[in-house]
Amino acid sequence: MAKNLELEEYLYRRALDIIESTDTDKVKENLLFQEVWLPLADLYRDRIRVTGRKKKKKKKKKKKKS
Repeated sequence: MAKNLELEEYLYRRALDIIESTDTDKVKENLLFQEVWLPLADLYRDRIRVTGRKKKKKKKKKKKKS
């Protein structure tokens, strides 16, 4: 777990470095996506999938035929 937290902290620090850089907004956007958001999504892939499944199940239960 500590390893995940360390990686997450690194990614957030990297995001700040990118945001504060002198690159164009388009370059920053691409860097954030590739170097921060994709690794974060990969890190929490299991949680994202579980949350998505729970929401889908709730929606299916709410649907009723009239």
